[in-house]
Amino acid sequence: MTEAGARSWGFFRFSRNAATARPVVTLDMDSFVAPACAPPAQTDELRRLFKRPQMAANRASEKRCADLLAAAQGNYARELRSKVIKAREAFDAAPRAHGTCTALLDLMNRLISAPAVQAPRFVVIVSDAVESCIATRGIRLPQPKSSMRALMVVVPSIEGSRKLTPWQEFELRRQTWGQTAPWLEMISTPLLNAATFTGRQENK
Repeated sequence: MTEAGARSWGFFRFSRNAATARPVVTLDMDSFVAPACAPPAQTDELRRLFKRPQMAANRASEKRCADLLAAAQGNYARELRSKVIKAREAFDAAPRAHGTCTALLDLMNRLISAPAVQAPRFVVIVSDAVESCIATRGIRLPQPKSSMRALMVVVPSIEGSRKLTPWQEFELRRQTWGQTAPWLEMISTPLLNAATFTGRQENK
């Protein structure tokens, strides 16, 4: 996020080397800026004697401001929607890496090692939360050097156990990562909503 409030999101695909992976697409989002609107004219002694014209002028001024704001919000929403569509198309078209295992620990190590001045403020990981390259038992990762927020959105595993329901599978992954990376937030896809991205989630 810049001082002007602009936000930039980098979208990554899982790659063969999490330490050097680069975003396949970047989405820059400027903050909405409300249009300037002149306040209603000041009431003078003469206009106090004629309240109705003054009230009509105030209402007209307020309507102009409301119309300007509505138009600006509509333009902002259309521009943002267009950017999101283009980013999604570019992400879907990007080549996918295929490997023999998923090295989530490599990704976590990249997050905790990122210098504070270069680290992202918010990281969202969409995964089945299965580290399949090495065993995580006994590993406890330190807190990231920066104040970043890391959130893993857990999707059902393609190779999910037939003995576990999706919720039981999520609870198992959450307990495992709670031991390995206690600073990592986790949420299952059914609970995902807009509020997820506005503040830290507790007791997931």
